[in-house]
Amino acid sequence: MTVGTFLVLDLAAAAVLALWVTVRYASFGPRSIRWAALGFLVGQCAPTLGLWVLPDVVRLPWGPQLALLGVILPVFFVMFLTVAWLMRACANSIGGPRGGHRVRLPGWSRS
Repeated sequence: MTVGTFLVLDLAAAAVLALWVTVRYASFGPRSIRWAALGFLVGQCAPTLGLWVLPDVVRLPWGPQLALLGVILPVFFVMFLTVAWLMRACANSIGGPRGGHRVRLPGWSRS
């Protein structure tokens, strides 16, 4: 497996992990747009932190593989997770997935 193929699989794994955390732990994470936007901005700084340690990790034995699993995967996981939290906060601010109003079936009563 080439490094490029492994990178693509790494990015897909980061996206799937972020989606799983968002769905599985739905009560975890920011609820307001303000805190979600702040988390998003902090999450977008993760690549910069990853770039600082990446050259040192690549020089280690098995460096490219270790860099992909130990640096790139967590960086993209944090980025995808903060984007998912921001999207969830935006959706909740406009009333959730139904557009902000309750949908009632004809003939339905709350007795």
